[in-house]
Amino acid sequence: MVVHRIPTENFDLETYNARAMEKGIAENDLTERSYHIEEVAWLRRADKAFGKFASLGVWFDSAAGAEHVLN
Repeated sequence: MVVHRIPTENFDLETYNARAMEKGIAENDLTERSYHIEEVAWLRRADKAFGKFASLGVWFDSAAGAEHVLN
C-alpha cells in the first residue's frame, strides 16, 4: 500500500518509520485482527531531498491486512 502526501515537517524523518508502524497498527486495530505491518519505507529517489510532503510504502504480512486498512 502507498500513502501519499504525508507531511514531512516538524518531525524526525529518520525515526518516523517505527512511529508510522506503531500508529498504523493502533489506528486500524491490526493487532486485534492478527494483521501485521512488516515494513514501511519512504518512496523517493536516493539523490533527492525530502520536500514538504512525501509518499510512504507500507508492506503488510497479508493482502487481508492491506484490504482492512483500505476499507
